[in-house]
Amino acid sequence: MERQLIQTSGQLLLVNFLSSHPNANLTTILDFIVQDGFNEQNNKLFIEYVIQSYQTFWEMLLIINFDETSQNSNYPFIVTEMVKNKPEQIFDFLFQFNQIELDDSMTFLFQTIDRDCLDETNAGYFSKFICSLIKIRGSDLWSYLQINGKYIYEDLIKNININHIADIIYNLIALINNKGNLASNYNQDRICLLNRTIDILLNKYYDSQIVENVSNILIDLLKNVTEQDFKQLILEKICIPNSYFDLILQTKSSLLVDLLIQLLYEIQQFTIVTQQIQPDFEFNYQQFQYIGQRFGSALTMEMNINNFISTYGVSQEILGYTKLKLIEFYYKILQSNNLTLINYFNHQQIFQILIDFIQRFEFNNQLQNYFMEITLFIFCNQNLGFIQQIIIDSNLLGFLYFLNKEYLKQVGSIKKPITKGYQGIVNKLSYFFREINYNDEWNQYIENHQKIFNIENNYLYGIPPGQEQENQQENIMKPQQEEKQEESPEIEMETNLHIQLNKDQVKQAVVFAENNFQDQSNFGEVLGEQILHQIAKKQKMQISKSGSFDINTKFDFSTRFWRRSSFQKDKYHMKRRSLSQEKVKQVEQVEEIKFTQSVIFQRQDQTDITQNIDN
Repeated sequence: MERQLIQTSGQLLLVNFLSSHPNANLTTILDFIVQDGFNEQNNKLFIEYVIQSYQTFWEMLLIINFDETSQNSNYPFIVTEMVKNKPEQIFDFLFQFNQIELDDSMTFLFQTIDRDCLDETNAGYFSKFICSLIKIRGSDLWSYLQINGKYIYEDLIKNININHIADIIYNLIALINNKGNLASNYNQDRICLLNRTIDILLNKYYDSQIVENVSNILIDLLKNVTEQDFKQLILEKICIPNSYFDLILQTKSSLLVDLLIQLLYEIQQFTIVTQQIQPDFEFNYQQFQYIGQRFGSALTMEMNINNFISTYGVSQEILGYTKLKLIEFYYKILQSNNLTLINYFNHQQIFQILIDFIQRFEFNNQLQNYFMEITLFIFCNQNLGFIQQIIIDSNLLGFLYFLNKEYLKQVGSIKKPITKGYQGIVNKLSYFFREINYNDEWNQYIENHQKIFNIENNYLYGIPPGQEQENQQENIMKPQQEEKQEESPEIEMETNLHIQLNKDQVKQAVVFAENNFQDQSNFGEVLGEQILHQIAKKQKMQISKSGSFDINTKFDFSTRFWRRSSFQKDKYHMKRRSLSQEKVKQVEQVEEIKFTQSVIFQRQDQTDITQNIDN
């Protein structure tokens, strides 16, 4: 009865087509679709034909189980695309077959991968069909596999080196968006398939394609499975970080490092969720101790990558993506704020390796960003004081001074000397550490760099990023009586001076906008958007190209790392802003907003605007 309902749900397109093509079969319809193009109407025509009967459904299966000697190679692509676009009716019809018809259909379908050598293109068509089936009727497929899956599992595992087959394995285990929501009934079978997948990774690590595919399966499972009970089962099986680290040393695979990063993140999320129920719960990071003891060896391992000739005309050594990922993993370890986990690592050794990398790979921007982010994170975290002391004792400041002794460098075939690749992060770190009273050379270096610091930290309207929020928080805490205090004449003069300066800056922006926008009809809106965009952009602390930091300006470098100095007091110790300066800041902001609004909403033509500015 249900099959009849599916069959009679809409046959008008098919009737009209068969009236003009009396002897049509599925290939006739596919040829017509090739000529007429893919569209909603032709998709319905295809579905109406396929779900007519068991025989017409088998016409589709014959195409999916592709035989290149007897078929048009375009047919599998067309069929799988049609099924992918409208899978519900197709697979609902499949599971209305009687048991014999269903078993025959499934057996024939999975014969596609029962081959000694599976073509990747055919595997792609098969995967597209099966993954659509899993998303719509995954529980029904697992019900079939519980009885008939022994050889199917073997065929899937045998071909796991093909990424299309790996997609099928992932979807079978994840069982996401499953119709009927019966995935939990097959948890044990899914975990068994997961165990076999991990075993393949551990035993066939010499096959780089298997390592890549299985790593992607495990990463995607950790990311995408949301069912908490099953996710906990997955985490228990996947949580073997020491084994993955051994494989990294053998395979040098960056995806295995990605797996470690994702695993660490999921462990932290699991801990947070569990502590809501058991406040005293602590995850046992013992397996990560093995990683910490050998982490330096991983950073210095030979990558067997040939040098390349850079655009500068020099032979450039390659750091390798795997080592960059290892550095990112170390950064994630620090960000965990778990001192037990952090103490497993030899930070002095790691930092010395990073210092060596900075000199050897001076044009590797990602390496430089990681080095800066890690350093700043450590010194902005009060819980990492022991690592801060290790870094200072490793002569980091002397290293920064050494790197900045020469600004320009002759590189390869470039005619003129160029700035060193690491110059940017060295200046930023030097500015961050400028208050440390380290030794006479360092203090002289900082003094000589003041001009550069002033240029690099020249912010829009003179407002350093992050300072405005701090000022706003302080203002909230002030009593209302202080807000009513009258301004002195000196403050008013100073305020007017700053307001005039800011107005001049906005006027320059107006002139620039006039010269660069031919259409003046929406001049005010365009200018307003540009100004607001710049202000919003400058509100973020852009310490590096890849990240931002909220630097703790209250960190007292002068007492924390006071050593080997002839000075009794650091010349550059920051002073708290006075109340009068805070009031000036408030008046500046109010006047700037008023002036900006007047510019945005005054819609004048180009001549009027220019005259107003000149006046």
